[in-house]
Amino acid sequence: MYKIKCDAAIDLAGCLVGCGTVIRNAEGFVLAASSQIMVASFPTHTVEAIAILRSIQLAIDSGLNLIMVESDASVVVDWINSGNDLLSDVGVIISDIKKPVTIYTLCCGVLYSQIGEQGGSLLS
Repeated sequence: MYKIKCDAAIDLAGCLVGCGTVIRNAEGFVLAASSQIMVASFPTHTVEAIAILRSIQLAIDSGLNLIMVESDASVVVDWINSGNDLLSDVGVIISDIKKPVTIYTLCCGVLYSQIGEQGGSLLS
């Protein structure tokens, strides 16, 4: 099992958004990491969804076949796990997040939202 932690940040004053990802193996060693800064002014949920999507894409590109994605964006994780289609900009991104999990046989993912002691998982 490979554990992916991802997060996003927004600088509204500078119209910048950033996404970061770290992938570790079962022993905790870093296998891959990525960060990206974009000039944009997306809503928070959109940036968090982009971070999750980029994380899954990095895992697939790295040839990892069993992943667990951790995100502190519980609302976005709930939307992904709900199975409902959202008719919004973030809905398009969430649709793209779901595709690798169902299309790529190498990627069997669990999306896990961790908030303090709480958390939820699905998408297995």
